[in-house]
Amino acid sequence: MKNKILIPLALLICNSCIKKSNDCRVDADFSKHVFEIPITLTPANDTFRVGDTISVMVEFPDTVFDLTTELTYFLEDFKFNPILLIGDIGKENGVDDALQDFELIIDGKFTFNQFNFSDGAISYVGEYNYEDGKYFLAYKIVPQKVGLFHFSHFSDVNSTVENQDFLGRC
Repeated sequence: MKNKILIPLALLICNSCIKKSNDCRVDADFSKHVFEIPITLTPANDTFRVGDTISVMVEFPDTVFDLTTELTYFLEDFKFNPILLIGDIGKENGVDDALQDFELIIDGKFTFNQFNFSDGAISYVGEYNYEDGKYFLAYKIVPQKVGLFHFSHFSDVNSTVENQDFLGRC
């Protein structure tokens, strides 16, 4: 059984501004677009065992609703730069370094590469495939260790990457 989980705030936060719009409803000092994008986790359990396979599927159209401005934007071939982080809640250091405790299975048609932070955190950074007006990304994670973990899937939108501008961007 598939259940859809909507993760609007943690999924996609746009931090930087490229162009100012006169219609922006956000504070200029803290300008953010918070797009509402669905993500499906299968199975939708609150507890998993070592060796369980958790499938993650993201599929959404190129028109997305922004919770901040309460407007819908058309984002054609936009570079969202999705990021996967997994942290061990049981650790006191607060570093999201638990990805080494999971096997990550990615179909070769998707781009998702490991990134190592200087503090020991590990993430995977990639891109959604864009085809026929829709964005897609799918991967699987398999826990290899017992623990209490948090899962984060979000996007890094900044002005240093091409194809991150859109009409009405704050």
